[in-house]
Formats: sequence, structure tokens, C-alpha cells
Amino acid sequence: MKRVITLSTLFILVAFTFNSCSKFEEGPGISLKSKKARLTNTWTIETITDKQTGDEISIMELLGGGESDSSGLGFEIELKFDFVKDGTMEMIAGVNIMGFSYEVKSPGTWEFVGDTGLELIIDSSELGDINGESTNDSTEPETMEYNILRLASNELWLEYTEEVDGADVEYEIHLIPAE
Repeated sequence: MKRVITLSTLFILVAFTFNSCSKFEEGPGISLKSKKARLTNTWTIETITDKQTGDEISIMELLGGGESDSSGLGFEIELKFDFVKDGTMEMIAGVNIMGFSYEVKSPGTWEFVGDTGLELIIDSSELGDINGESTNDSTEPETMEYNILRLASNELWLEYTEEVDGADVEYEIHLIPAE
């Protein structure tokens, strides 16, 4: 009986210890892979949620372009983020307009900031129009900061705050590995 109580107490202590190991709000509680190894992947956006309203929004709405197909032109965009272990990355914008598809790749770097921060520095000067001509007059890289809510091998949840019309709007972005 004494052994059962000792083992039960030990189990409870271990459970509480591992439960508090997670640095991320949504977990995972414990992982055998480092956070760098879990992030190293090509990720695609699964959902974007406005945290204030709870509404799911499109990539176009997040980018400030309104509804994804308000033009009636059959316009679609897909963003992928390819994180490499050495701290480099690529943001890949897949665009489809009326059945014509092309990709624009923007190189960048990434780094963890503190326990739960993720900073991306994207060279958006590479972004172009449909003819491949640069549409960005800025030569300055764009820095984006995210708070990591969950980082597992098959899920990446980020929190992003953006100023819209003078007010801060928080978004929760769920990413999954690209196929």
C-alpha cells in the first residue's frame, strides 16, 4: 500500500512538472524536438481569426485587400513560409488569377525572440506584379513580430497584432505543414 501511495505521489509530481514545461500558451506540454527543429518546415496558412470578433478572415482581408474574390476575377492567394534551420526563410506567395498561376518568393531571416516570440525579416523588394516587375519602391526589409501560441511538428499557431485605422487588431493564425 505504501508503494502505491509513493508511486501515485511521484506520478502527480511528474505530471505537474511536465505540464508546466511548455513555454507556449497552447502547448505542447513536452516535446523531444527543439523548438528550432519543430519550426523548420514549409508551413501554409490554415485559418486566420480576428481575436476580437472571433470571425475567420481571408488572407486578402489580412493583407488589406478586402474579400478574396470581390473583383469577380477569380483571384486567389496562398502564402507559404519555408523556415530553414540556419535562420533563413522564404515567404512564397502563390497567386492565381483567372486560372493563371505564378509564385513570388521573398527571401528573409527568422529568429526566436525570448521564450515565445518569433521575428521574421522579409525582403519584400522582390514582390512583383503579374509581369514580374517590382511593385515595391521600398528597399527596406519588412520586420514582422509574432507571439507563438503553439509550436508542434504538425501545428504552428501565431498571434499577430496590427494597427488598423488607429486601433490595434489581434489575429490568431494557424499554420499546418504544406503538402
